[in-house]
This record gives sequence, structure tokens and C-alpha cells, in this order.
Amino acid sequence: MVRKRIRAQSGVKERKTAVSRRQFVAAGGATAVAGLAGCLGDTDTDDDREEVNVVLTPAEAEVDIEEQWAPFFDLIEEEADVQVNVDVAANFAAVAAAIRDGHADIGDVSPEVGIYTAEQGYADILGTRSQDGSDRYFTFITTTPEYDIESLEDIANHDDPTVGFADPLSGTGSLVPLLMLEEAGFDIGDAPLGQPEDFEAEWSDHSTARETLLNRQGVVAAGTGEFSVMPHLPEDEIPDDVADISGDFQFVEDESTDLRLVAASEPLPRAPLTIRSDWDSPVAEEVEEVILNATEDDLVDEDSEVPLWFDGVNEATVDDYGEFRDAIETLGIDLIDDIDDAEDAESPE
Repeated sequence: MVRKRIRAQSGVKERKTAVSRRQFVAAGGATAVAGLAGCLGDTDTDDDREEVNVVLTPAEAEVDIEEQWAPFFDLIEEEADVQVNVDVAANFAAVAAAIRDGHADIGDVSPEVGIYTAEQGYADILGTRSQDGSDRYFTFITTTPEYDIESLEDIANHDDPTVGFADPLSGTGSLVPLLMLEEAGFDIGDAPLGQPEDFEAEWSDHSTARETLLNRQGVVAAGTGEFSVMPHLPEDEIPDDVADISGDFQFVEDESTDLRLVAASEPLPRAPLTIRSDWDSPVAEEVEEVILNATEDDLVDEDSEVPLWFDGVNEATVDDYGEFRDAIETLGIDLIDDIDDAEDAESPE
């Protein structure tokens, strides 16, 4: 049975060139932001090519994101004759701070970080990523069969229910599912900046939210991007318009009994790539053209254990992300304060 849809408001590829790769790992906001600012752009190299600094967003803990993105880096290096330096930030706020502070020329960002950096004049949205011809995707709220949840309202039938989410600043994994739950009658309190009133919320990343739902008692639902849960859902639970639009539908498992779909959002623009607004490098325009002209053959290594999830980039602006701007405003989120707070917070002992 298809659940009702709730309207959302509003092996590693061999390197072809010598590339600097630095993995940035931190426990929390302050460490993430300060560490990133301290290491990006400090590459010690004899290479005389122009450097391009890229910051990546940690959307799924289980994915080796640098391996996944290897074809993207190779393409830029080969076509633009540059050296790519890569950092993986600890969280979404660290990505935003890196772009804000001029440490990242190209940003792999969530829609919210893209909006923040564009509206503050730090970066321009270069394009919306697409998969299998579609640059739209969905938020899914899922459950497991044991909880007998057929609608979002059924979550209230459980004592002290916990709902898992991705990063607090994730659109598909936090903001949109929170609004879906609010529309279903739940008091979401100050979430995602604080706890909801009617359920316990846990924020992590898309894959951790899914795995916690699958493996821990008391976690009755999870709000994530469709890409995280599609392989765990049976085909007959996917609404027709999701199947028609989503590039992730190809990963659905016909006989899967792991999860059940409770609700899906309206289609949303996929995550953008940004380019630093004041990047005056002589290679900036060429790098931009390489990215916007990239094809599936350029980006997707079918032999990789973790192929890149997007196969093209469609030119876009911040105006194409109105659904997420509406979500930010509805939830009363101040992106400037949130990112500043993450930077100023004390590092854990």
C-alpha cells in the first residue's frame, strides 16, 4: 500500500595526477570550523599548477566520500590543468564556515549552506546536481514494520517516541521532515535548534539515522533523504510521482522488508555546488565550465565500490532553492547565528 504524501512547505580508481588529499575529522562545531580554517590552503607542494580547494559535506558516515568523488577531481585536474586539494568537513556548519572564510573555492553543500553562502555574498550557486536526468529528489519519513505506523499521526501512539534525523542543517534530513511532522499535528518546539515537545529527536547523518532506526528499539521513525533509504524499501510502497522523478528509484529492492514508507515530501531541488564569489584565479572560469559540461561518463566510475551519486550539474542560482528558503524561515532558523555559534563553541575535552 502506498502511504499518503505530506506536502513539504514550500576498488579505488587509480590517480592520473599527483593530488593533495587531506582528511579533516573533528568531533564538533568549533573543532570542525577552526580545524578547517587552519588546514585548507596550506598544501606543501612543488607543483606549480593553480590550486583549487574543494570542501565536501559529510552526508553519509558509511561512504568514503573522497573515493566517491575521485572522478570529479580527476576531471577538473585533467581538463583545467590544476591541482585539486580536498577537505572533508565534520558537519554542515564547518562547510559553511570554510566557504565564508575563503578557504574553499568549490563547495559541496546542502541547500541551506548554499543559501547562506549565496545570500551573504561568499559564494554563488554554480549548479544543481542531477542523477539519471533528474535534479529533484524527496524527503522520506520511514519506519520499520514492528511499529505498525501507517501515517505520521501514528507516531504519537508510541510512548516517548524517538525520531532520527540527519544533520540539523540538512534540508531533506531535518528541516523538511520536521515541517512534515508539524503539519501532521506534532509540536516540534524549537527544533532543529532544540528538542521538539512531542517526541525525542536525534540528529546525526542520513545513513546513521537509517541504521539507528533499523537497529535500536524506541527509534520509531527517521526523516532522511530518499537516497539513504530507497534500497531498504519495497517497490510497491513508492508513490508513482517519486518513481517517475527520482534518480534513486533504480535502487529500490522489490522484496525488501526492512523499512516502510510513512510519508514523502513534494519534489525538492537536489543539493547544489557553489563557487567562491571573489575567486579571481585565472582558472576559475575554466573550472566552472568543466563542471557544468561534465557528463555521466566523466563523473561515474561504474567499477568503483562507491560510485559518485550525481552524473551531471545543471546551472542554477539561489532563486531555485525557494522551498528550502521557506523551510528556514518557517522554522525561524538564523543561519548566520547558527554558524557563528558553531565556530565559537568550545571544543570537547
